[in-house]
Order: sequence, then structure tokens, then C-alpha cells
Amino acid sequence: MQNFDLDDLEPINESFYLSAARLSVLDQADRSNAIQEKLIRERLAKPASTKELEKLAASLKSIVATRQTLAGARGQMYAAYAEKKSFAPLLYCAEDFLAALLTVDAMGIAMVEQWFPPTVRELMMFQDVDGGLKYQEHISCQKVKGMVFTCHNGGRGPCPCDTPCMRFIMPSELCAMQRSFCARDRVFCTAAGLAILVADTPYRQGFLDPGSVK
Repeated sequence: MQNFDLDDLEPINESFYLSAARLSVLDQADRSNAIQEKLIRERLAKPASTKELEKLAASLKSIVATRQTLAGARGQMYAAYAEKKSFAPLLYCAEDFLAALLTVDAMGIAMVEQWFPPTVRELMMFQDVDGGLKYQEHISCQKVKGMVFTCHNGGRGPCPCDTPCMRFIMPSELCAMQRSFCARDRVFCTAAGLAILVADTPYRQGFLDPGSVK
């Protein structure tokens, strides 16, 4: 993978990140509305003035509209990835894992049989033999014409973090010349991967307690 001409403000999988964030906002709004809806319906069971009834009706109308918008957004999200049938991360980076987690959590039970199993299968491709997720190999830093890199020992090399003396004091993923927008923390990505497996779907219990599933 080459980082040449990539801008930190224009990540490779930007459309997925935006769609996941928007879908998650709608889902969280609907979850909050569900609590409010219960209170509204309890209030409607009691005597109320005409003005209050109109206010409660308007609130219910807004809740229903948000729920319909969420349903439409879920359908659009699935349609956008219908060929892949998976919301698994495309790249080994925190942005992809977080977007995948937000999407899986927000999709809920909507067409879950179609996309969750493929998502799990693709997620397993990142798994290492020790149970954690694989750490992405370092991407060589961009070579800037005319720029000379000087190592601590006075030697010259193609990239500061590619020289032994610099690797000792600066991990390659922190190299300022790499221009990478990706956070590749293994613990974070592994945690996000586990959270995807136990997201709010009908498959959750199978991961939490495999023995309870027949």
C-alpha cells in the first residue's frame, strides 16, 4: 500500500466512515426516543388537556419519523454493501474497525442473517494465532525528492524510522514522515473486533455463552 499523495483529511475509506457515523446517530436517537415514547404512551393513558394532547401527539409523530428515517438508512446501508454483504473492516486501522462497530451496532436485526455471518468471516481474516488481531506491517515513509534524512549516528538513510538507531527511540508507526492517518493500535482494534461480535444482534448470546446455543 502506498501513502503517496494521500491527505490526512481524505482517508481511503471516507464514505464508509461518514455513512457509519450518520447511521449511528440515527440509531442512538431512536434508542433515546424509545424511552421517551414509553413515557408518552403512559401519559396518554391518563386524562390530559387538549393542548397537552397535541404536544404529545407531535412528539410521537417526530419519534415515528425518526424511526422511519432510520429504517430507510439501514436499507440504504445494506444496499450500498449488498455485493460484499459484509460490514467488516477493509483496512487494518482504527477508523475502519470503529466504523464497522458503529455500523453493526446500528443495523441491529435489520437483514442481520444476510450481513452478520459474512462480516464475522471477514473479521476472522485479521485474527492472529494468539487470538488477537494482526498488526499491520509498517508502510515505508514517503520519499520526498531533494530531502535528506540524517540519522543520530550521522549516517544517511531513506527514512528516519527505517534506520536502526531511530527505530530504537521512535516506533515506526509514530514516524512523522509517514503521513499516515491510520491508528493501528493492536489492543484497540482487537477490542473493537470483539465488540463487533457481541454487538446488539441475535447472534450475541452465541458469542457470550456458546453452550446456551443449540
